[in-house]
Amino acid sequence: MYLVNIVIHFILPLVFLIAPMSIIIHEMGHLLGARIVKADHYKLSIGKGKKIFSFSCHSLQIIIRTLYFTGGEAKSRRKHAYKPFDISLITAGGPLLNLVFALMCYSFFKSYPSNLIGLFILFNLWLGVGNLIPFKVRGKPSDGYVIFKAILECVKS
Repeated sequence: MYLVNIVIHFILPLVFLIAPMSIIIHEMGHLLGARIVKADHYKLSIGKGKKIFSFSCHSLQIIIRTLYFTGGEAKSRRKHAYKPFDISLITAGGPLLNLVFALMCYSFFKSYPSNLIGLFILFNLWLGVGNLIPFKVRGKPSDGYVIFKAILECVKS
């Protein structure tokens, strides 16, 4: 019975609700950074697998895939190339928005404590802080790694 409670009250909400919503927040942070540096086109893709939903409006394209809880990707482009500072701003937007969201959830949690809100706080803190750490896994760099490389590029110039 204890294991069933863990699955129902922790694992299922984490995998199917908290992680996807937090990933969307993270990727929207990247798009917000791209908007600040005046990108022309934005693409938000959530999940892996077959496309189940697609929406386009002006310069924004949103794609939701069947395994929507497995991650996301934000892309943007503009006519002239991004400078290292622009890349840093776009990249930092994701983790920073997760940290802001965690703080917002915490202020709500103080008045209305619940396990679900607590999970949102912890997952967004993990996503925000974890992505600021510079590392590479299977050739895929973390946001922190991309920011670190952009800062090195600024220092070289």
